[in-house]
Amino acid sequence: MAAAPRPAAPPALLAARVAVATRGDGRIDQHFGHARELLVYEVSDVGLRALALRRVVAYCQGGDGDDDAREATFRALQDCRAVFAARIGHGPRARLEAAGIEPVVEYAFQPVETAILAWFRAHAERAARDEVASAGGTANGPPGGEPEVA
Repeated sequence: MAAAPRPAAPPALLAARVAVATRGDGRIDQHFGHARELLVYEVSDVGLRALALRRVVAYCQGGDGDDDAREATFRALQDCRAVFAARIGHGPRARLEAAGIEPVVEYAFQPVETAILAWFRAHAERAARDEVASAGGTANGPPGGEPEVA
């Protein structure tokens, strides 16, 4: 007697962890190099959830930058698929892209949640066309010991 066929596995949940440089007014209104904290969210097919507040050192000093502080900021983003900011300089943009983190400035000064959800819809469409990986920044979890955002 033949075994019953196994049901197909459900499709994997599309999800991404993203970081946002904001001054705290609910808008993407902070220059990446001037940020002292980044809000981290997980966005998926089922919605958006605030995960954590990550403190970083503002490394940009008018064209120059503190290399150690900049590298610490990049390490704080290693589990993120994208970072949203009002502006990101050419050097940091290239460094983010090389690390597989999408620098997003197209939504500057827009509401955080609206911008992330709009980006995610476009990201999901690109993933469906195999233009980007379908998941990102959620496998390893956040760097240890950070406070959660309620």
